[in-house]
Amino acid sequence: MEALKHFGITHSRELIARGIEIRRHDVPNFIKEFQSELLYTLFDCNDSAEVLSKGYENTVLIVTRTIDKIMTGEIQLQDLVVTRKLGQGIDKIQLIISVSAAIQQRKIFNRRGRS
Repeated sequence: MEALKHFGITHSRELIARGIEIRRHDVPNFIKEFQSELLYTLFDCNDSAEVLSKGYENTVLIVTRTIDKIMTGEIQLQDLVVTRKLGQGIDKIQLIISVSAAIQQRKIFNRRGRS
């Protein structure tokens, strides 16, 4: 089941975010900072019409600037690495990955009308 996604900002400018990367411990700080900047930019608008005009334009500029930083190497690769702590031994993890891959493959074949 997928987590509910919602976000907002309080009157004291505290960002409230649920179900998005900002909340995850294994997401790089670069991604968290990027998402936060996008949300603060959108919430800097006075109403929904301003979000669709000024907010949208400003967030597109942020995305473009961020892509440029990645493409020019200003953002280091290690700043984009996702880290995870394994709670199980490597043998069990490999088994889980294999089973997951098999399930995904079966779903693909079922969509194509095969079993």
